[in-house]
Amino acid sequence: LAVSGCPRNCAEAGIKDVGVIGVDSGWEIYVAGNGGIKTEVAQFLVKVKTTAEVMEFTGAFLQLYRQEGWYLERTVHFVNRVGLDYVKSVILEQAEK
Repeated sequence: LAVSGCPRNCAEAGIKDVGVIGVDSGWEIYVAGNGGIKTEVAQFLVKVKTTAEVMEFTGAFLQLYRQEGWYLERTVHFVNRVGLDYVKSVILEQAEK
């Protein structure tokens, strides 16, 4: 996990399992990045305005991964397997409730 308070991404939030990057109008949340030998850039999940929303959406992603990910499956492989559209639909549906 990484949080960067600026859009220049100094904390390398763009290659983490969950990355949060501060922008002028709030926060951008990225998921399913992978550092190391086979680096994968994280995928954009959602843009939110408050830190409470950051906690809500990152928690929802981690809970979905916890429930539906396979044993020892990395987040990047989980999202590639189920699809980012599926992840977004589940998380946005939960947010609407």
